[in-house]
Amino acid sequence: MAITSPSERLWWKTPLHRVELIWILVAFFWGLVMFFMMIYWHAAGSQNL
Repeated sequence: MAITSPSERLWWKTPLHRVELIWILVAFFWGLVMFFMMIYWHAAGSQNL
């Protein structure tokens, strides 16, 4: 919880900076890769012998 309130009341409507948007996209696509790798390793991994 913040000690002081944000200067703009609707802080979520401020536009994102380019670097911040890139990090969000990288994290999202990495999450997709890891999700599909879990499915792949369940089917193709050697642990199912």
